[in-house]
Amino acid sequence: MRLQGWLRPDPQAGWTRADPQAALAAALAFLAEDPSLSATRELQRWGVTQTGQTLRSDWFQRGIVLQAEADCGLDNRARIHALLAEIPNGGLRWYGAWRGIPPDADSLGLMLQLGSDHGGLSAEKAESWLAFLRASLPADGLIPTWFYQGPDGPSTEGEGWIYARNDCATARTTAATGLLAWDAAGWGPTSRVWLRSSPDRPRRRTV
Repeated sequence: MRLQGWLRPDPQAGWTRADPQAALAAALAFLAEDPSLSATRELQRWGVTQTGQTLRSDWFQRGIVLQAEADCGLDNRARIHALLAEIPNGGLRWYGAWRGIPPDADSLGLMLQLGSDHGGLSAEKAESWLAFLRASLPADGLIPTWFYQGPDGPSTEGEGWIYARNDCATARTTAATGLLAWDAAGWGPTSRVWLRSSPDRPRRRTV
């Protein structure tokens, strides 16, 4: 959630025009109490198939919060750079290095947005992430939610789990926004995205 989005004046609820700014300052102060954003982590302790692992996810969650803080005017560029430096080359996965899950469009789109808006992301690293998108594009060219293929073959290892759907409009939009922002920043290869709302229109997509 963007911090500014829900801080609108609401006379019926007793909010005044000054209240949203005070609430925004309070929200930023609350986040500042935990610079590591540890409360945003997703932990899966139930184990995926036979892994028996406690899986941790926090790259995307931290990125969303850092993006919201920056949108509110907070100078957190160093923390954004640190996050982008922490994520390795290769597939950008929800549970870090665990390869039971494929790289995903949400994570790719968000990190490309952060890199284009605030720097700290090399063209080489971005290319290593984009390679999984290129390898996984279906015949109709629509960006999938999960990138099951990589430049060297299947992107997953072990049992993992199979996802019922691979067509999420939100994930596709996040990825498209990141691709357009990255291209506009002049860092990466040319990206053109055409999204059509009507299913009977031709769809075209190139990266």
